[in-house]
Amino acid sequence: MIQGALGMLRIVTDSTAQLSREEIIANNITVIPLQLEVDGKTGLDGKDISRREFSESLADSTEIPRTSQPAIGQFLNVYNTLGKYNDPILSIHITKTLSGTVETARMAAKQTRAQVTVLDSGFTDRALGFVLLKAVELGRNTDDVEKVVAELKKIDKKIKLYCFINNIDYLVKNGRASRATGFIASAIRLKLLVTLEEGNFKVKGKSHGQKRFDLKVAKIVKNIIEDKSIKQVGLSYVDGEEAVFKIREEIKRRRPDISIFCNLTSPIIMAHVGHNGFAIIYV
Repeated sequence: MIQGALGMLRIVTDSTAQLSREEIIANNITVIPLQLEVDGKTGLDGKDISRREFSESLADSTEIPRTSQPAIGQFLNVYNTLGKYNDPILSIHITKTLSGTVETARMAAKQTRAQVTVLDSGFTDRALGFVLLKAVELGRNTDDVEKVVAELKKIDKKIKLYCFINNIDYLVKNGRASRATGFIASAIRLKLLVTLEEGNFKVKGKSHGQKRFDLKVAKIVKNIIEDKSIKQVGLSYVDGEEAVFKIREEIKRRRPDISIFCNLTSPIIMAHVGHNGFAIIYV
């Protein structure tokens, strides 16, 4: 989808960004969809295959659903179209740790006459969404891309993303963990708490069993409630939304001033995190 721009700076991203339809339209953000494969069916993320469909396929499909970065032609089409307005374009994407999307964007930027700056956000999901919404805000007042990027790097340091992985089977299937590690983890019911810091995954905690896992969740929720500087929270999940809805209601009850965005996560995260995985993201 090709959108226009509010102000002088045109913002482009990919479909791993956790944004509402209303946010995309109101802020004229152009979203380039990743490519998906489910049960032999290929299509574009959010257009041909929905997040709900991809989530359900994790449980029902005999083969693991696949994701891949957008084709370079998708980027060139967007850049060339937006380039006709002669405004600078800031293309902000999912961390290279999880996808080759940002590298494809950089290749496309070299092949277009449009003024394109490509930025690896170091994040994905609602954390990427926070970065994009800040970019839109800054872009309303300036077309100085370097200045905007410098400000975005400041907000990057404030964003926290915690991902709760109930099993590592899908990390094994996607080559992020060895089969031996996966076998041992399954045997002892190992659950992981990981973060994205400077674009890299870091394991922040390991739990043997659900009770200790729940304690880690409760600690993060408690911090959100007590830290008055936190104003926005994103809750993203693969399936099993009941646990996430409970978190949402607890935060709403204790901190009604916080804006909460709760939704299914993107297929690329589903494919890595697997069943009952979810993330808490805040700034």
